[in-house]
Amino acid sequence: MVVSRRELLWRGALGLTGSTLWTSGWLDSLAVPALALGGDPATQGARPLLVVILLRGGADGLHMVPPVGDPDYPVARGGLRLTQSLHFTSDFGLHPALEPVSELVRQGHLAVVPAAGIPTVTRSHFEAQDLMEWGAPGDRRVGDGWLTRALARCGDSNPFALLALTSQLPLVLRGSGAFAINDPSHFGLVGLSDPARRELEVLYDADGADAVSVMGRRALDALTSFEALHGRRSLSGTSRTQQRLRRFPRPRGMGTLHAGARRLIALEGAGIPVEAVVLESARWDTHAGQGTEQGAMASSIADLGEALAALFDALPHRALRVVALTEFGRTVAPNGAGGTDHGHASAVLVAAKDVKGGVHGTWPGLAQGDLFEGRDLAMTTDTRSVLAAVLDAHLGARLPEQTFPGFTPEPLALFPERRG
Repeated sequence: MVVSRRELLWRGALGLTGSTLWTSGWLDSLAVPALALGGDPATQGARPLLVVILLRGGADGLHMVPPVGDPDYPVARGGLRLTQSLHFTSDFGLHPALEPVSELVRQGHLAVVPAAGIPTVTRSHFEAQDLMEWGAPGDRRVGDGWLTRALARCGDSNPFALLALTSQLPLVLRGSGAFAINDPSHFGLVGLSDPARRELEVLYDADGADAVSVMGRRALDALTSFEALHGRRSLSGTSRTQQRLRRFPRPRGMGTLHAGARRLIALEGAGIPVEAVVLESARWDTHAGQGTEQGAMASSIADLGEALAALFDALPHRALRVVALTEFGRTVAPNGAGGTDHGHASAVLVAAKDVKGGVHGTWPGLAQGDLFEGRDLAMTTDTRSVLAAVLDAHLGARLPEQTFPGFTPEPLALFPERRG
């Protein structure tokens, strides 16, 4: 196969940022080694770590956090009513599959906003996910994601400040120059000869300021920084990483989020100075066979719970904050296939040691007259208000005004007020 010079550069930039592997000519030897700038994880506690979890497919917030105290819940949910749930508050429970976060709940480190969503009404996954990641519903001129705008300066001196442990860079990080690393143990230039690497560097330098060349040079610079400190070695092979991962034996059938959490733990174990990470899973579109305590959605909820538990157990030295959100919720009543269809509001979960645990926001109720368009949970909190509160806590200051253009976040008492 003949590869053009331009295609070579494009594939190279993508390969260096972890979203693909090269498969042509001398590029067959390209894989990705460990990326790290050094540093002892024990000293990283001063820096906060933000984890954004995207639940793609429309997660059913009524299933994750059932409103057991709502008198209309049993009738409204019908066959999807949970007959057993974990205690959370007097009016809300947690799905039994969230049992791994029981200790977080006991310590008051889990908060839920149960009727959150985006104000633009759409039942299209693609449109709703774009709106969720843009953070600017109705403004299609926005070309980058809200996380990029909030943390715009993070990556100036640290190429690993923002990462996505995903197969492709999500829209929420578009424009940030961040890396998408599906598997950190295969990220870099393993086996590439020095002459070939120099040729690659010359090719990127020659094309100047276009996006592909900039991305390629950024990746090569990151590799050079790592190798100056650690040499060319595998992330998964470092003793510190292995010690951390041994605490979490790989369970059979481990879900996407739990696997992503383990990868983040491995990065942390290697001393990589990450400040914000995006994880995602895509098994939340439960049109059929949703189940109650067991079933299709229960396994996705368990994956989320296991990921949260692993992160907080493995990273006690970090000021860790996690927010999990979805593009929209599901219909309140089940459909004829024992599932739910695309809805409106859902639940946003926030886990952190400094969060005020419990339920926040206003509950709209499940009486027929309270439902949105007669079928969905009504939205009472804009998801951007939740994100603004989390970002304020992460930054230790008010987030940049351009983060959510044209939107004024509603005050939510998710975190203690800052003094001074």
